[in-house]
Amino acid sequence: MLDSPYDSTKVLAIVLSVTVNDTTAASYLTARPGMPSRPRASDLYWVPELTVPNLAVVGLGSNGSLNFKNAVGSTSLVPDEVGIYVRSGTTAPAVPATGSWTTQW
Repeated sequence: MLDSPYDSTKVLAIVLSVTVNDTTAASYLTARPGMPSRPRASDLYWVPELTVPNLAVVGLGSNGSLNFKNAVGSTSLVPDEVGIYVRSGTTAPAVPATGSWTTQW
């Protein structure tokens, strides 16, 4: 799980460049808001021993978190924030005023 420094009442989604590295098996990765059940679609597919990037738009969970699920084997995951979508009628800073991304694996 990845905890966002953004206020989930203002930010709808995060745009991420998601890269997998050191993959041990053919697999796929699903990125989703922190709490809902896993969607049927995935965000990234790969075969073993490759580094594969992809751009993904992931909604923020009500607690401001994102969740990543690797289906098979193991991999290193590098999520880089590219941008955000804000809720209509609100503004959010381009960079969070305080806090940072934290991981809980």
